[in-house]
Amino acid sequence: MTDQTRWGIPEVQSRNKVKKYQDDNFNAAVKAAEALTRINLIHLMTRLEKTLKEKEEKYERETKERADKKIQSGD
Repeated sequence: MTDQTRWGIPEVQSRNKVKKYQDDNFNAAVKAAEALTRINLIHLMTRLEKTLKEKEEKYERETKERADKKIQSGD
C-alpha cells in the first residue's frame, strides 16, 4: 500500500479523479450518441464543432492574457 503522507499523493489522486470523471462523461456521451437518429447526430456534430471552436478561442485568449501578464511583470 502506498504511503498516503508522501508528497504529491493528493495531487495524483485528484488528477486521477478528474480523468475518471472525463472518461465517464465521454463514455456516457458515446452511449447517448449511439441512440440518436441520423439527423440528430448531424445536429450534435455541428454543436460539438461550435463548442470546440469556442473552447479553442477561449484557450488562445487565456494563453495570450497569461503571456501578456508575464511580460508586464518582467518589466
